[in-house]
Amino acid sequence: MCAPDPNAGIRMQAKITHEKEKQRYNAESLKYWNKELSYKQGKWRVNKGYSRTKGDIQSLAFDQLKNARMKDAAIQRELAQYERGSLGPIKSGEQAVSRSRRFGRKKYLDVLSKRGELESQISSIYGKKYAEAQQKALIQRQAQAAEVREAVPQEPIFATTYMPPRDTQGQMYSNMMTALSIASLFIPSPVKV
Repeated sequence: MCAPDPNAGIRMQAKITHEKEKQRYNAESLKYWNKELSYKQGKWRVNKGYSRTKGDIQSLAFDQLKNARMKDAAIQRELAQYERGSLGPIKSGEQAVSRSRRFGRKKYLDVLSKRGELESQISSIYGKKYAEAQQKALIQRQAQAAEVREAVPQEPIFATTYMPPRDTQGQMYSNMMTALSIASLFIPSPVKV
């Protein structure tokens, strides 16, 4: 018969601890998987919102540009009536009369002023306001992405359980001592009583 393992109780306790750790890890993994899935969905929602916001900004800029171009066309038509050397607008059926060089100059300058303001407006559509709107959308996206990222817990870690080794050397010495004590029963002792 072999000697009992002196670490048997500790080994059994380590096995029980290991089973508990496996159960805890599996439960935490499932929770983490669910949170990770919600993170991926949240990240998708944030990117979709950012894309829509960028599209809205571009659409607004295109609408403003379209309106400005329409105003520009009206100004061009008005400007054509007051070109230098022209006699000014003449209604049909009227006879042309000679006029001074400065006739219609004020109206002509007013039209040029309107055109300058419109060109300034057109150049500012894709200028500072557009860049600010783009930057604001980007910052909003980054903040929302950070909120979604913070909701994800740390990935579960499997803690290793210390399993004490079998004491084979101690069992061997114990077996040798038992064998020697049994053998000593059959060997006569040199001391006579």
